[in-house]
Amino acid sequence: FVEGFEAADPCVASVTSIATEWASGVDSTSARPLFGYEPIVARLQSDCLAAGVETALRTVARTIAWRRGFVRVDAVRSDGTARKIEAPAGIVTLPAGVLRREGDATSIKFEPELPQDKITALHHIEMGHVVKVVLWFRTPFWEEIDGGRYRDAAFFRSEGAFPAFWTQLPVRSRLVAAWAGGPKAVALRGSSEAELIELARDRFGELLGASALARDELEGAAMHDWSADPFSRGAYSYVTVGGGEARAMLGAALEQTLFFAGEATSTDGQGGTVNGAIETGERAAAAVPATG
Repeated sequence: FVEGFEAADPCVASVTSIATEWASGVDSTSARPLFGYEPIVARLQSDCLAAGVETALRTVARTIAWRRGFVRVDAVRSDGTARKIEAPAGIVTLPAGVLRREGDATSIKFEPELPQDKITALHHIEMGHVVKVVLWFRTPFWEEIDGGRYRDAAFFRSEGAFPAFWTQLPVRSRLVAAWAGGPKAVALRGSSEAELIELARDRFGELLGASALARDELEGAAMHDWSADPFSRGAYSYVTVGGGEARAMLGAALEQTLFFAGEATSTDGQGGTVNGAIETGERAAAAVPATG
C-alpha cells in the first residue's frame, strides 16, 4: 500500500512521516474533478489574467539570482532567445525532483546557492515514481461479465506489474486507470509506451478472466512518463527516514525574498496532492511583502 499510494520505496520512506500524514485525516477521503484538471487550470489562468498576471509559456528558467529585496530569473525561450525577469521577490514552485537535480542541462542554478538547511531538506524529500496508463474501452465490458459481479466495482487490486486498477465510479465511464507506484514503477523503466499500454490492457483482462475481450474492446490509451519529464522528475514527493522537518524546512522563506511552495512543502498532511500544491502557493503568495 505504501508503494502504491505514496509512490514510495518502503526501504527509505519515513514511517513517522507517513503515519503523521495518515493521522491528519486528509487521506481518509479522496475526490477526482469531473472532466479532469483542465477546468481547474483554466480557472486559475482566468483569475491570473484578470489580475494582470503575465504568463511566459515555453520559457525555461535556468538561473535564479537573488539578494534581499531582489530576484532575477534568467530563462531561455523555445526559440533559443534569452529572457530576464526581475522582481522584488519570487515564489519558487519547482517540484522537489527538479530542485534536487544538479549538473545537467535541465537543472536550476541558484546564485547564491541555497543554504544548507534547504539542501538538507531536499536530501530527505524523495520523488515517488508512478506509471499510470489510462485505458479507454468501447464499452464498460467489466460491468457485464461474470453475471454483473463487477458492475459497481471502483478498485481492483492485483499482483503483477500493475497492482491497482480503478474505474471512474460513481461516474459510469468506459475509462479504466492502471497504476504502478514506487519500486514497481521503477521496474517498468525502459519499457516503451506501446509496451506499457499492452501490459496494462493484458493484466486487466487477465484479472477479470477476460483477456480476449479486453484486447477486442480497447479503443485507445494514454500515459505520460513523469519520472523522465525534465520538468517534474517524478510523480510526487515523500519524506525519507530522518526527514521529519524536511517539508517545513524546504517551505521556509529566505530573507523575505525567496518563497517556496508546491506539494513538497505542505506541512498539514497534504504532501503529494494537488490540494497541497494549491494551498502552499496561496500561503507563499500571502507571505510576500507588499511592494506598492
